Amino acid sequence: MLFKHYYQSNHHLGSSILTYFVNFCVGIFFAYYYLLKGKEVFNNKNYIFDLLGFMSIIGLFHFYKPQHHFDNILFFNISIFLFFTAVFKGKLFNFFFTRKIIYTIGGMCYSIYLLHYAFFHLLIGYTARINFDISYKSNLLIQMLMGIPIVLLISSVFFILIERPCMDKNWPNQLSSWVKKIKLKQLK
Repeated sequence: MLFKHYYQSNHHLGSSILTYFVNFCVGIFFAYYYLLKGKEVFNNKNYIFDLLGFMSIIGLFHFYKPQHHFDNILFFNISIFLFFTAVFKGKLFNFFFTRKIIYTIGGMCYSIYLLHYAFFHLLIGYTARINFDISYKSNLLIQMLMGIPIVLLISSVFFILIERPCMDKNWPNQLSSWVKKIKLKQLK
């Protein structure tokens, strides 16, 4: 945690993995605990864990910033752990997060992460010119309703064409074979 305060206040490394490593440790610890005790601990679902899950979402938003305060770091990471627990032990949370569309979008999270900012920056350049003549929050909601489906569509195409093929450890060899086949067809 001293690392976090030092890097955020003094260096350009404030957004690096060193600064946020404690958050990753919560995920690593949870995964280890699940592998160690998963079947015994996580089989029984209960609505109490759904309540903890909803409380953890409030905690995630409330304690997210500033990340260099010890209290925020502690309660943010407790909220992460409670959220993970609710996904496995809560009846509603487990039902929601085990829907195919939800875990598919979760699987595309890196593609979404890579593309969303640039896309929204581009989209806002066009949609900001439209005068909806409404409040900021209503305008934001309309912008989100227009942008999120398009981002999901673009990210899905990127995921299918770029990210998923690169998950195969043999993708460089497959790409090389494909390029060679194309060259042979061109020579004929």
